[in-house]
Amino acid sequence: METVTVRTFDNAILAHITSDKLTNAGIENYIFDENTNTVMPMWGMAIGGIKIAVDKVDEQKALQALYEMDEEYRKSAVCPKCNATEIILIPKKSAGSMMLGIFTWLFSNKAVPGELVYHCKNCGYESETLPEPPEDYVNPDML
Repeated sequence: METVTVRTFDNAILAHITSDKLTNAGIENYIFDENTNTVMPMWGMAIGGIKIAVDKVDEQKALQALYEMDEEYRKSAVCPKCNATEIILIPKKSAGSMMLGIFTWLFSNKAVPGELVYHCKNCGYESETLPEPPEDYVNPDML
């Protein structure tokens, strides 16, 4: 059986939550390098983090399931400034990100966007992490 890595993590808890969600979706998966990353976190970057791998034949199914999980999570986010739910992930507008994009485009077959930020389409608020909704917020889609 040939396996492919579908996602990497620097946190074992998130890796196990994602693994459980894939298992619940009927996709057999494996967690690799968890012990090394947990016991020696400084080696995590060198070995590529904690990996979730699936059988090669299940790769597209797993990627689709991960995409759906990410979209569901992203849609639950609420802008802390305007309470809008239209938050997207975009490349950060900085000189470093632009230079990285240009250099990777010139010297490889695709442009790497560099640092990404979550951006509210309504008010323009940006955050490096997905904003959490306020405690008293009620999502109108859930009513």
